[in-house]
Amino acid sequence: MRWIKGILKVEDWEKKRKAKEIEEIDRQISALEAEIKAIEIKMDELNQSIKADFSFERLVEFRSLLERRKNLEKDLTILNQQKARKQEELKSIYREIKGVEVVKHRLKYELRRKESSVEMLRSKFFHLIKNS
Repeated sequence: MRWIKGILKVEDWEKKRKAKEIEEIDRQISALEAEIKAIEIKMDELNQSIKADFSFERLVEFRSLLERRKNLEKDLTILNQQKARKQEELKSIYREIKGVEVVKHRLKYELRRKESSVEMLRSKFFHLIKNS
C-alpha cells in the first residue's frame, strides 16, 4: 500500500507543477493582451492624427505598430496552444490519479474481504473445536 501512496504523491506533485505552468502561461497571455490593447489604442490615436495631418513618419510608425501587433497576436496564438496542451496534460494527470485511487480502494476492499474471510474461518474452526 505504501507504493500507492508514493505514486499518489508523485502524481500530486506533477499536478501542482502543471497547474503552476498553466498559471504562468495565463500571466503571459494577460500581459500580451494588455500590450496588444495598448498598441491598438496607440494605433487609433495615430490613425486620427494621420487623418488630420498626413505625414510619412506617422505612416511608417503606424505600419511598425501594425507589424508589432501582428507579431504579438502570433505569440498569443502560440501561448494559447501551449495552454491547451498543458491543460490536456493536467486532465491526463487527474485521470491517472483517479485510476490509482480506484486501484487503492479495490486493494483495500480485497484486503478487508480476505481478512473477514479468514476471521470467519477461524471462528468456524474454534466453534467446531468447542463443540467437539
